[in-house]
Amino acid sequence: MSSKPLSKRPPGMPPGPPRRDKTLTNTLNRFSQSGRPERHIEEKKPALGQLANLIYDPEVTEVLVNDTRSVFLEKNGKLVSSGFHFAAEEDLKQWTYDLLDSLRLPPLSDQNPTIDHTLPNGARLHIIGPPISASGISISIRKFPRRFSLKDLFAAQAIDERLYIFLKLAAQGQLNLLISGGTGSGKTSLLNALCASIPKGERIITIEDTREIYVPHSNSVHLITQPKISGQKGISARDLIAHGLRMRPDRLIMGECRGPEAIDVLQTMNTGHDGSMTTIHADSTRDALSRLETLCMMSGIEIPLPVIRKQIADGIDVIVQLKRFRSGHRQIIQVSEVSGMEGNTITLQDVFVGTEKDVQMTGLVPKLVDLLREQGLEFPVNYFSK
Repeated sequence: MSSKPLSKRPPGMPPGPPRRDKTLTNTLNRFSQSGRPERHIEEKKPALGQLANLIYDPEVTEVLVNDTRSVFLEKNGKLVSSGFHFAAEEDLKQWTYDLLDSLRLPPLSDQNPTIDHTLPNGARLHIIGPPISASGISISIRKFPRRFSLKDLFAAQAIDERLYIFLKLAAQGQLNLLISGGTGSGKTSLLNALCASIPKGERIITIEDTREIYVPHSNSVHLITQPKISGQKGISARDLIAHGLRMRPDRLIMGECRGPEAIDVLQTMNTGHDGSMTTIHADSTRDALSRLETLCMMSGIEIPLPVIRKQIADGIDVIVQLKRFRSGHRQIIQVSEVSGMEGNTITLQDVFVGTEKDVQMTGLVPKLVDLLREQGLEFPVNYFSK
């Protein structure tokens, strides 16, 4: 693809009218999808053109353009063909140019082949083009669900009463939480629900690559990383953590640990910012610890592995594991307390374990009960009885 910007849309090719629909169809997988408040769309309208109807469809959670003739959708947790295709590669290029122009973003070029952006309705836009995409322009648009509180999830039967009580007390009691799961398993949705349970008197700083965390607190600041573009240095998650810690936060909420910033998140959790939270890609609570160790070793600081493990054991209190099943159902399948260390091994104690159908308590009483009691937070009588 040439670095020369594309010309504007020729006359006679108007974008298709967007179909706005705010119907709630599922709940968080149930981690459901609905449109954002209408006022956000009216403030700034992106040129969505031929894909508008797909993007505004309330049942669609993701739109994936592989090339001109291959456009897939995620509906109810499953990928299906949209049946739509662009007539020619030039049409896809023109659609991309119009969208980026309407968002006041630089056009794709050989020097700028990737775009990461948050659309006005909260959807995450990722575009990648030549020379790093051999099949031409590829587009991913992920729509995020209406923001639920833990109470909403309990009312919708996405979590049962005991899990609801546990997660609510964990958020209120300033436990450091690591939310683990695969792509599309509901990590960000759960993170937002937990944030809604944080007491209003606390100051919160959030850090992420694209805006996905929404904290319903007036005393909060949201920081977004900036990529390296055209020789500019960019601003990394590690840079923002350093800035955020100078802003007097009670808690730091990191959208996702995917690189060397993991060591900074652990340092934050270990230096008086109790109640901090982040997410990570992993298949189990034990795998989440291994992945966190690996990310910490990417920091460029030579820290012995036993020291990293001690930092993890001291910093993280609870790991919540989510899974998206082949049916499209999303479920919390494991909640583990980080209970300490035995030798050089981090010890975990499962509080909840589950399958696609339900989640059960193990009956083991975690040590965190004492931490919560110190803050005046008590579990109901016989709560941990199976």
